Amino acid sequence: MNSVVNTWASQEPAAAGQWISKLRDETVRDNAYESYVNSTSRNFPEYAATCATAITDQKKRENAIYNTASNWIRADSTAALAWLATTDLPDNRKQELEKRVK
Repeated sequence: MNSVVNTWASQEPAAAGQWISKLRDETVRDNAYESYVNSTSRNFPEYAATCATAITDQKKRENAIYNTASNWIRADSTAALAWLATTDLPDNRKQELEKRVK
């Protein structure tokens, strides 16, 4: 399923994200979100951000948030940092990302 998510997310990120959100199995949904974030965080970080924070597994969610913010900072640091402040990423990891901007 990861290859399907990767392809679809890179072509139609909104539709792919909506479809993933409707998956009933939490593990399958988290894995699909993880693939989605990996595929979209560089070109569509605003879509990746929404899905990164929807991951229920804490470690996967934190990694997805970190990776999304890391990519987004390169394109729009103001938007990335504003979003990052709203996430549950631990402060020490947020600070690592914030240092890249300063």
